[in-house]
Amino acid sequence: MVSDNKIEQKNRHLNQNSMHPTPINTALTVKTDGFNNLVDALEYAAKGDSGFNFYGHRGDLESVLSYRDLRDEAKVLARRLLGLGCKRGDRVGIIAETDPMFHRFFFACQYAGLIPIALPAGVQLGAHKAYVGQIRRMLESCDATIAVAPASHVAFLDEVSDDLDLLMSGTPEDFDSLPEKEVEFVAPAAKDIAYLQYTSGSTRFPRGVEINHETVLNNIREIAKYGLKLTNEDRFVSWLPYYHDMGLIGFILVPLDCPVVGRLPANTNLCHAAEVVVEAHFG
Repeated sequence: MVSDNKIEQKNRHLNQNSMHPTPINTALTVKTDGFNNLVDALEYAAKGDSGFNFYGHRGDLESVLSYRDLRDEAKVLARRLLGLGCKRGDRVGIIAETDPMFHRFFFACQYAGLIPIALPAGVQLGAHKAYVGQIRRMLESCDATIAVAPASHVAFLDEVSDDLDLLMSGTPEDFDSLPEKEVEFVAPAAKDIAYLQYTSGSTRFPRGVEINHETVLNNIREIAKYGLKLTNEDRFVSWLPYYHDMGLIGFILVPLDCPVVGRLPANTNLCHAAEVVVEAHFG
């Protein structure tokens, strides 16, 4: 199947002089109820013009990913993952750098019926061996079938993948070169696992917790509707990493579910991989 996916990605990475952030969404109302799964939430958000905007450490706009583009690219990637031989329920480890690749792989898993796992991207100076060991143990403990990392982290992943029985590991570009499989997507059920969330590991090795669609949607609703009482006038800004539950739920899924525009500074250095800014525009 021929796809415009790569062209769309390149268009997002044009120089900042020709790039504009996604607009505030005025077409869709804030919606926190009526979704059966995260796919439903993305499909709703994709009807508007909002999305994620990634900023560099100097505040320059580096990449733009609308919800519509995210939906389309996630579907293409889902077909490629299924064409690789992945089966429903297989687990996909994603080095969760603050990069559009995380969103694409996370939602590709939702469409394909796979289970994404956000893996830590922060690497302290002098902690190379410890970081590689942590990623290896997490991929082993979650029984990952696939692992993906941005170019900034793929060398670490390469060290790990040699010891694991993975179907495939590599960069997003490696996966983008795979053929697509013609397939009809099966919508996730409310009790299906949406993703695996690891604990922080501050007192012991991180432990994975299975989060189903019903649970995460209830969490999102409680945050947006009853906790923050979000309206079209609210904006979010965040530098939390995606492997942090608040980074993932609060600044990727809550904005999506309402829906909003997200704005983030993009790829960070290895010592400060959490430096992402998300400004979410509800509309």
